[in-house]
Amino acid sequence: MRTITKTVIRYAIFVCAILFTTLIFSQTCGSTISTFPYSQNFESGTGSWTQGGGDNFNWTRNSGGTPSSNTGPSSGDGDTWYMYIEASNPNFPSRSAHFDSPCFNITSVGSASFSY
Repeated sequence: MRTITKTVIRYAIFVCAILFTTLIFSQTCGSTISTFPYSQNFESGTGSWTQGGGDNFNWTRNSGGTPSSNTGPSSGDGDTWYMYIEASNPNFPSRSAHFDSPCFNITSVGSASFSY
């Protein structure tokens, strides 16, 4: 009886932990990608990527160099446009900027990888 009770308690704690984690880290999907391979550059905008909430400033879509000297790229990776945040003062060290990806439905694929 004691073993069954411990098992039930452990299972209940496990389920509560999953539910709590899902509530904290769940993302509301503005759009869902389910066709692969998927690629996103920023040549014609941000696609399905969006500025996140609960942060202090936004990501910037840019071509050419960044405003602060000797930092950042001079162009996108093989393209003209890229996304960046100005991490110099006053944004460092206590400010954050979120850039949210679309959701990815990978149930139809055997494996997934991410590269940038």
